[in-house]
Amino acid sequence: MNAFNNFGKVEEFEPISVAANGKYIVNFNKTILTEEEKVLKKSRFVNTGKLVPTGNATWQSIIFDTKPSLHMIEEAIFEIINKATEYRIANCFKWHGNSVHLDKENQMNYKNAFDLAMATDGENLPVTFKFKKGNASVYYTFDTVNELKDFYVAMSNHISNCLKAGWEEKDKFDRNDYKI
Repeated sequence: MNAFNNFGKVEEFEPISVAANGKYIVNFNKTILTEEEKVLKKSRFVNTGKLVPTGNATWQSIIFDTKPSLHMIEEAIFEIINKATEYRIANCFKWHGNSVHLDKENQMNYKNAFDLAMATDGENLPVTFKFKKGNASVYYTFDTVNELKDFYVAMSNHISNCLKAGWEEKDKFDRNDYKI
């Protein structure tokens, strides 16, 4: 199985097709580009000099070497969605302009600090966490329970929003589109 991003015209999108070499191409997560995204795509071509396919939509594609079952297609698409969701959770949270890496270990560290602050009325404060701003490390110190609570609630909301987006993406999967 090989997965990649694809560009093209909306009317060219087919959920599943068979290539000339006998491989099966499964397409999903079709998104119609906004006018701004079309312009940005063209500007990337100007800036990079690389060929940028034309079209008004983007989608993801998976190539199977053999005829996939509906179950295989669903599993492959959901695995890609799950990995994208995990990536967004871990790498797309910002706090006061700083990038906060939310791998499982950091999530647990932030939760432990928050829980202890709540249980002890802030006796564990101040607490300092390492964030990023560009390539530079930034050390952010939380001095009050309310400040730590604001951070923790924002982090929790970010995780919830990422999970919700992943669930909604999975809900778009229509098994009828992928029957071979």
